Amino acid sequence: MEALKLENKKYTSEEYLEIVKDSLHKLEFHRGEITLMAGGSRNHADIVDNTFVALRTSKSGCHVKSSETAISVQKSNSYFFPDVSATCQEPKFEEDGIARMLNPELIVEVLSLSTERRDKNVKWDAYMSIDTIKEYVLIDSKNMSVQTYYRKEKGSWSIGNYYLPEHDVLFKTLGISVPVSVIYAGVTFPDLGI
Repeated sequence: MEALKLENKKYTSEEYLEIVKDSLHKLEFHRGEITLMAGGSRNHADIVDNTFVALRTSKSGCHVKSSETAISVQKSNSYFFPDVSATCQEPKFEEDGIARMLNPELIVEVLSLSTERRDKNVKWDAYMSIDTIKEYVLIDSKNMSVQTYYRKEKGSWSIGNYYLPEHDVLFKTLGISVPVSVIYAGVTFPDLGI
């Protein structure tokens, strides 16, 4: 297995793309910094799998992508690997190297202790600069909580909060609902007694 050796410096996007194309690791790029994405907890993995399968097998007719597809944020010259992404248009990709989608409409991030701050701040700011983005969904892996943000006309946002198993999470972009119980199937919260 390769050992990842990164210098303590600012990288260009060209340098990043050269490093990531042959890497066994998921590496994100933002403002010249390369960040190694760590593996997730069992809860994180189960929630990602459950959400991806529910959205991918829905009858939405949209293109749902796993975390193997990076998102290209051209305005900030960044590349991120969200847990799930989707577009209901024909997907557009940058040429060469890793898959880098240009026109996501929906992005789903599953929050963990190590990623929550980055997902809610750095990635939020970057994703909101993408003209095609309509919806950002944050799913907590530490407790049963799903927050949805849907961009309305004139830049305002509709916010949804779902925290009970019987709630149906509305993915407006795809035109479907997924029960919270499906998103959290097989997930336990021992610290909460669940």
